[in-house]
Amino acid sequence: MRPRSHGLLLLLAVAVGLPGVSCYAGEVWRDMPLSLLTRRPQDSKQTRSDDRDLENAVKNNDIATFKMLLHRGVDPNARITRTTWEEQFKLLPPGMLAPIEEADRRPPTLLMEAAYNNDLEIVKLLLQKKADVNASGVEYNRALISNDEGAFVGKVTALDLAAWTGHLKVLNLLLQHGAKVDLSDSQGWTALMWAVAYHQVAAMRILLKHHANINIRNVDGRTVAELAAKEGYTEEVRLLLKAGSDPAAKDTEGKPLRN
Repeated sequence: MRPRSHGLLLLLAVAVGLPGVSCYAGEVWRDMPLSLLTRRPQDSKQTRSDDRDLENAVKNNDIATFKMLLHRGVDPNARITRTTWEEQFKLLPPGMLAPIEEADRRPPTLLMEAAYNNDLEIVKLLLQKKADVNASGVEYNRALISNDEGAFVGKVTALDLAAWTGHLKVLNLLLQHGAKVDLSDSQGWTALMWAVAYHQVAAMRILLKHHANINIRNVDGRTVAELAAKEGYTEEVRLLLKAGSDPAAKDTEGKPLRN
């Protein structure tokens, strides 16, 4: 269970550099309330009520209420209110945002949230309502840098999150509905790289079965096999070599992966 906290206060603490706080910011990011979701420009009393109901439906996996809200017209591509997230961005030290283009600083979609939470039925409902399976937003990647403080990354998709969390039924469903297996986020990471970073071997196998490209390089110039070797993930390296990764690629000590 993810811990709960007051996101704005903690992000302020991160911004002023309080020790031991920045590595926890990603948990707050994931836990910001879904009541911030918006589906229409106007902020009517009914909209606010629907948003609260939507938050509770997702939080409690209340499928009946969620169906009712979709029937009422809740946008299946809803995002957390852009203005709110832009204000949060301003509180973060530059290093935690990684280099994200302004156009890519979009909040997560409801589909991304459902994929992260393994809400399979909600994912199904959203896809039935033609939610954009390849829509992307900003997410927090603890594995992005070696000191484990992580960074916020842009252009992350629901498929990336399903691969990261190892939610295999969600992963398969997204792929069946046209999720592009090789989309890269703002740091050049693909869903396969996210799966490797978080030891999700079963997710790796699914992505490789769907012909995930093992030769794509991230912004640091590393392939997925080199990322696995850098962390010493032997099972992942073996699987990638079997899938055709270059055995001449080197690990962090300059040794070929085949070793």
